[in-house]
Amino acid sequence: MVEENIRQGGFGAAVMELFNDLNLDDVRIRRLGLPDKFIEHGTPDFLREKYGLNASGIVKGAKALLARAG
Repeated sequence: MVEENIRQGGFGAAVMELFNDLNLDDVRIRRLGLPDKFIEHGTPDFLREKYGLNASGIVKGAKALLARAG
């Protein structure tokens, strides 16, 4: 799940809460988003690359999730 916002209290957290309420314990989720800290200013491309929210960062996150499943 990728969001251009902080992970804490974001869309991914709401989805995880819903899955918990529905007792869907076997769903694997990897949330990609901004850390809960000061984020410096910069171009969107710079910030996406820095925080792994660009295409290569998303692929890396997906591979990490799949590696955990194996």
